[in-house]
Amino acid sequence: MGQEARNIARAAAVLAVLSLLSPLAGMAVEIMLAWRFGASGTVDAFRVASLLLIFGNQLFFGQLLPHVIVPLFSAYRAKGEEADGWRLAFSLGSLFGVLSLSFVIWAWCKAETVIAFLGPGLTDPGRTEALILARYFSVALGLMVWSGVMNGILYVYRIFWISPAAKILTNLFASAAIFAVGQENGVAALVGATLLGAVVEVILHGIVLVRLSRAAGLGWMTWFHLGPQEGVRKALRLSLPLIVMIGIVQWGSIVINRALSTMPPGTLADYGYAWKLLTLVGILPASFAAVIFPALAETRAQTGLAEFSRMVTRSVRMTLLLTVPPAVILFVLRSPLLKLLFLRGAMSGQHVSETAQVFGVLLIGAPAAALLGVLCKVAFSLQDTKAPALFTFFSALLLSWLVPRMSEVAGIVGVAWALNVNTWVIATGMFVYQVWRFHAVHVREIMQYLGLLLVLCGGMFLSTLAFQQLVVASAFAGMGMEILSLCMSVGLSVLLGYQFAYYLGLSESAELWGYVKWQWVRMRS
Repeated sequence: MGQEARNIARAAAVLAVLSLLSPLAGMAVEIMLAWRFGASGTVDAFRVASLLLIFGNQLFFGQLLPHVIVPLFSAYRAKGEEADGWRLAFSLGSLFGVLSLSFVIWAWCKAETVIAFLGPGLTDPGRTEALILARYFSVALGLMVWSGVMNGILYVYRIFWISPAAKILTNLFASAAIFAVGQENGVAALVGATLLGAVVEVILHGIVLVRLSRAAGLGWMTWFHLGPQEGVRKALRLSLPLIVMIGIVQWGSIVINRALSTMPPGTLADYGYAWKLLTLVGILPASFAAVIFPALAETRAQTGLAEFSRMVTRSVRMTLLLTVPPAVILFVLRSPLLKLLFLRGAMSGQHVSETAQVFGVLLIGAPAAALLGVLCKVAFSLQDTKAPALFTFFSALLLSWLVPRMSEVAGIVGVAWALNVNTWVIATGMFVYQVWRFHAVHVREIMQYLGLLLVLCGGMFLSTLAFQQLVVASAFAGMGMEILSLCMSVGLSVLLGYQFAYYLGLSESAELWGYVKWQWVRMRS
């Protein structure tokens, strides 16, 4: 293996590790929140105000700036006009910086309006704490602009590790602050950790970017030259539909938070704990969708429809295998897992039980969410951006209709079921549309695969349940034994599931195991 190949392998391994550690660090924040504040008004306030941070992450790290800066900067770089790419990126940073500063000023002066929109049902003291958090979180959102711009430039130069590393640091700061500061100073701890994380993120991106600028032979004064005007205008034209789409996507979260805020204090906190735990289920399928996207686009461009359909079918099969069995295992182990993670300090057993119930319901929709993610990648590889936008818009309308009605019937569990119904309807609709419009999937093969997968999951469900009952009957005590019993339950279920999948002829299980061994060898070398 040459030096360049070794560097690529190391970079890929580092990125894989950081991508795994980032949500784990986020889970550490949730554990600290539960131990210190339980399901209190403080956590409710944090859930509502943090929607600003989520929106900022989607705008400046997830969907907007990377998808605008990377292609335009790369085009300038390909033409030998690298300096114009840098000028364009920082021109966008200046424009969005002015807009974000205007929002910060407005949010600081009109925090009551912000909270009335995001969480109209909050009552004191949670509402007062939400006002404080919203003001300071808006400042962090303003700092995200420049981190996002610099992150987009680094993506052009194939430097991907900065953003997940910065997110890990931010979550570690938050965990440390929540752990160190008493319950009476919880808002100050959350504010301080969030702002410190945002500042560190800017500094970390800036340090790497300065070195990169010097290596490219560009002086730092290049950053402050605005233009080129044509590129800026094109970037703004590309940005507008993306901003609209991001707003539609985030509307679903706003609808859910608004409904939960009208319920008893602590409801938002319980739902947030379950939702954050659910994100761990999506790590593998989301990573797979990101990796398979370039291969799908290349296959569609260079080969016929038959080969493309074969790859899409295999992608759907792998996505289901990465999602359904873990969801089954976690469904069986949800109660002992949440007791182990959250039943400490200020978190009561009643709220842990409610969180486990919501988590179990949300797990039913996890495969649909993962399937929808890969189907959107399929659409983009077909250069079809209209269908995902239309389905996203319909999803927002459906969720706006479902959530208020189902929350009135079944409370927090009704909200979770509303989200599940919405996700399955949209994922099924996208699947049917792509089969009808593009013949992108071999339907018969997927139906046969689903039958085998259900048999596999039935076996894993029974084996996990049996071993968990054996553990309960053994009356193990202490945190160490609880951790050991959970690890043994998961390990046994995975081992038996892998062997069962082999006998059922599910080739993806062998491919997955081979990839894990290959990645382990690369990391060690």
